[in-house]
Amino acid sequence: MKASKKSRGLLATFIVAAVLFAQTGLAVTAEVEDISGRYFETVHGELQAATQSIHVAIYEIRVYPGSTASRSYALLQDLMDAHKRGVDVNVFLDRGYRYSEKGESGALHDRNDLAGAILEEGGVPVQFMGPERRLHAKLVVIDGRIVIDGSVNWSQWALTRNIESATLIRSEEYAAEKLRWFTGQREIFHATADERRLTPMSRDEGPTLGVAQSFLLDEKLAPRMVTKQDE
Repeated sequence: MKASKKSRGLLATFIVAAVLFAQTGLAVTAEVEDISGRYFETVHGELQAATQSIHVAIYEIRVYPGSTASRSYALLQDLMDAHKRGVDVNVFLDRGYRYSEKGESGALHDRNDLAGAILEEGGVPVQFMGPERRLHAKLVVIDGRIVIDGSVNWSQWALTRNIESATLIRSEEYAAEKLRWFTGQREIFHATADERRLTPMSRDEGPTLGVAQSFLLDEKLAPRMVTKQDE
């Protein structure tokens, strides 16, 4: 007998007796839910419901000049709204070097610059990892009890078209372990939001130019200069 779509959905949520951590050997009891295929709806709801803290470590947050209608921008707005209502929000983004077929180019990648600028303007602390070590996590920890992990970047393709895998884990013990991971990573997140503004775009320390967020988001300005919006 084939299980109905509804019953398969119910089976996706279950209690696991032990979640093992390779480094510590720690075992905890956790409620685990497969949220593949409904990552955006789940994260959107959990961010809106957060009351204490949100920690995000993610390889890419891709927002688009001139557009506030994308799902990735909606998640940014959730973070800024949470900050406004007093939630402690911390965001960690990748700031690695660009790579091509010939290898490392020596220039820093700017994929997260607009998202970082929007968050900073909204009062959310942003730290960039790099450039020698690449942040490739897609991790969210909410209120010290919810962990969302998987393959999903915050880009329109990842949130609407890609085949991705994601899991929501409800466990204070597991969340505490992941928050300790965040604490350990701070040593290699070398730039705060203010320091990033002084970080050269390449190893040659060439000239840089600040661009106002209003220019980037005005559909009559920066969007007309964009030829590629997603990866």
